[in-house]
Amino acid sequence: MDANEVVRILSRRIEDGTYPAGSYLPPERDLAAELGVSRTVVQNALRRMETDCLLEREPRCRPRVAMTAGVSPNAGEMRQTDYVAACLWPTEGQCPVTLVAEGVRHILSATHHRLVMVSRRIADPSPSELVLMEGRFLQQAADDPNCRGVLIWYLGGEINRPYLEAIRHRGLPLVFVDRMPPCGFEADIVCTDHYGAARRATTALIDLGHRRIACVASNERVSSIRERIEGYRRALDMASIPFREEFLVVSEAQPGETTEQANERMVRHLLTLPNRPTAILALNDDIALQLIAAMRRLKVRVPQQCTVVGFDGVQRQITGSKELAGCVQDWIGIGERAAELLLDRIRTGRQKPYLSLLFHAPFRKGESVAAIYREEKLSRQMTG
Repeated sequence: MDANEVVRILSRRIEDGTYPAGSYLPPERDLAAELGVSRTVVQNALRRMETDCLLEREPRCRPRVAMTAGVSPNAGEMRQTDYVAACLWPTEGQCPVTLVAEGVRHILSATHHRLVMVSRRIADPSPSELVLMEGRFLQQAADDPNCRGVLIWYLGGEINRPYLEAIRHRGLPLVFVDRMPPCGFEADIVCTDHYGAARRATTALIDLGHRRIACVASNERVSSIRERIEGYRRALDMASIPFREEFLVVSEAQPGETTEQANERMVRHLLTLPNRPTAILALNDDIALQLIAAMRRLKVRVPQQCTVVGFDGVQRQITGSKELAGCVQDWIGIGERAAELLLDRIRTGRQKPYLSLLFHAPFRKGESVAAIYREEKLSRQMTG
């Protein structure tokens, strides 16, 4: 049993009320003995559940179930006061939603509005399940008279447009966080300059002497990923470096394949290509860290044999580690500005044009990046 399975078991217990909201979990030692795993596996699972906002932890205390874990915004206790509904979907790994929520809470703390965040009611949901949950959450917010506004990390594309229209028809302010609304749906947006940041990151690699740069994207069909790919391609074009289709790869496990196996397959594929890439731009930090781990298992030295760059800066902001180079997004600032904009709309209504606010995401060097001095041969190592 791995950490993912422990997360699924504990999430089900939160869902069915075995661990009620606000209650403390059993000690790590007890959970490890009950589930037949090491304490390290339990600790990894608990950390992930914290980033998914299912658990809260105070210094020197056991984690406890978050007050909003598994609770829908139309539950009885949510009707007692006005609230802001936030649909900020966690992704795998050290998700940025924790930092965005910190910024939102900081602004709302000076008001009478509470923050109600949707939580994942399915462990490891598929993209289609996330879209369905998002639609239900939006409909519940539209139907609840105590909801005063909505912050959304949008996934639903055209599928969930009717729910956005329901929010708009109700007259609720709506602010999109780091993802664009569907085409033609005008709204306030607080977002990272994904295109510009990816272009600058790729240019930084080019300035270090790299000419063969691969790009590894997630399988999310969202605006931020599309814009980062466009920025990557634009940087290559500006440097007169031809774009190679085989260098653009989607990080996705095949049926029956573990995440580790998928990453090792992807690394082998990229590093055994003719004129292999000397650097990889991963479009989020989680992918970058998984690639580095796969390279280490395959005895590939980072950055000496391959440079790896991430995008989002979550690892650097949460742990303080400077191992991974990449674009660092201002997640707390994005959350604060989105909350400020939403509160302004709540107070004034639709009296001003919609705003689109872009945050800079500077490129920060780290231990995973290096200039090219000479190329080391990898073909025999990768195929052996």
